Amino acid sequence: MKLTKKQLVVGGGVGILTLISSLFFFKKPDIDRFKFKMEMGLLREETFLPLEINTTNLISNKTDKPYLDTIVSVGLHEIGLNNKIAVAIRPISDRIKENFDSSMTLEAHLMGKNSQYMLFIDEMGRDAAIRVISHELIHLKQYQSGDLVLAKDYVIFKGKKYYDFDIYEMKYERRPWEAEAYLEQKELYNKLYTKLYGK
Repeated sequence: MKLTKKQLVVGGGVGILTLISSLFFFKKPDIDRFKFKMEMGLLREETFLPLEINTTNLISNKTDKPYLDTIVSVGLHEIGLNNKIAVAIRPISDRIKENFDSSMTLEAHLMGKNSQYMLFIDEMGRDAAIRVISHELIHLKQYQSGDLVLAKDYVIFKGKKYYDFDIYEMKYERRPWEAEAYLEQKELYNKLYTKLYGK
């Protein structure tokens, strides 16, 4: 079948437009694809259901993402920590990120004790925040139960002491407290997702 000149021009134009749009939308370096589409107005993030949680916990959110305190509040409730836990949510800084292994991307960091915690978190959408906060709340539960104790030169997890030099030799995800958090975050993520979205 022989194509006319007009068909070749139209077909070539469509091909070029497809190539340009795929480069524009899918090859943006250093920009998360989802975030880029959100900023361009191509996607809208689904909002959470209105919820009422009975708790005596105190959540202070100093980020520009008002849904983060909702995730933390519901998450604490789901793991059974409803009694006077204080969590301050702050944007994570480059200074905090520099204190960790540079081979990984640090999305959040939890620190604190005696029922008072600071959660530092990177810029992210709701679904990613549910995943990341689920992980950090498992650590909070580890701290509260006494299973995880951080000291200056060592970590105690479930009664076993790990010195700094031992910890740095282990892959991050293989550290026992991290392995437990990764394992348990899946169940918490599913509970939170269902509760927050009703799905």
